[in-house]
Amino acid sequence: QQAHIPPILTKCVDFLSHPDCLETEGIFRRSANAAVVRELQAKIDRGENVEFEPHDVHIAAVILKTFLRELSHPILTYQLYDSIIHFADLPKESRLSYCQDLVIKKLPDQNYVVLKFLVEFISLVIDRCDMNKMTAANLAVVFGPNLAWSNDKLMSLTSIGPINMFTEYLFSNMHEIFVI
Repeated sequence: QQAHIPPILTKCVDFLSHPDCLETEGIFRRSANAAVVRELQAKIDRGENVEFEPHDVHIAAVILKTFLRELSHPILTYQLYDSIIHFADLPKESRLSYCQDLVIKKLPDQNYVVLKFLVEFISLVIDRCDMNKMTAANLAVVFGPNLAWSNDKLMSLTSIGPINMFTEYLFSNMHEIFVI
């Protein structure tokens, strides 16, 4: 079975990859009109085609984050949760090999393909951080809790820091972590 990218993820990333979108200040930080987001999500859930307008940057960003948050299982699986939480305890020189081991060896193929696709896009956002104000650290705060959570879906204050730290490392070192 070929691993694939969910269509809604492709649709959002394709739209948000345009330079005008990438350079939007606060991309992924700002909220969007909740009613419009619900309406578009309902269309997506019914399998209808959704086209974003040029001014829909924050709507597409919210839909992308919501998609990740509402998955039945996190992209960074339940099995990796404890390893991610303990990432902060590692000496700096051990972090790359540890992260590579989790992502390359322990992540299921489908999750790997989706995570790589997402992180490649996130790197484009980071490349424009001088304009959009979204650094790897800022994006880790936004995406970390949507990529990893515990089996009980509760996010404790003590786990947010380590998850965000792991996510920032993933974003900042993507070229060393993901195999081509």
